Amino acid sequence: GPDQACGLVYHGGFACAGATSALTPAVRGYNALSFGATSACGITVDGRPHCWGAPLGTVPNEVLSEVSVGQAHACGLRIDGSAVCWGDNSFGQAEPPPQIEYEAFSAIASGDRFTCGLSNYAGLVCWGQGPGVTDKPEGATGALSVHGGNACAAGGSRYPSYCWGEDAAALQPPEQAFGAIAVGARHACAIGGTDGSLYCWGDDSQSQLQAPA
Repeated sequence: GPDQACGLVYHGGFACAGATSALTPAVRGYNALSFGATSACGITVDGRPHCWGAPLGTVPNEVLSEVSVGQAHACGLRIDGSAVCWGDNSFGQAEPPPQIEYEAFSAIASGDRFTCGLSNYAGLVCWGQGPGVTDKPEGATGALSVHGGNACAAGGSRYPSYCWGEDAAALQPPEQAFGAIAVGARHACAIGGTDGSLYCWGDDSQSQLQAPA
């Protein structure tokens, strides 16, 4: 969330740091967590999504392998790789394309007004509105991250990484292969795909690029 962070610990528990707010997870076991600005969702140990904070509409009562929360909507992946979304759909961000167009997603990530999924068949697929959709790159194959109006995709050990969206000019990644990537508000960090080093770039006004030694 904007003022706190939570992570999973042993046996589906969680630990949080920062402000105490309505986004602190309910006491139950989770396999995954995702936080938006005012809402959060987790996948419980039985595989079903549970959401809290600002209402996101009707949460699907089905087994999911992944969940991602945007500004006022959320999307998840079913076991077969098909996408399901719920919440605000004012910009088409909660309306994934027909499964025949992508076969199966391996990753999904939600932003403010758009959502992207990564498919081995169709590559990067984005829906909704804004530069996160219109400016999506060709050739993105690795880890996917979306925040607000921005998105980044790692290229793995052999291909370049990409960042695009509202703040694309400030988010262009270094010429380095990355195995994992995460984008925040006008900055991004990634782990080198060959050496495991941490790289950060973009806005540093709050020392967000200064990783601890």
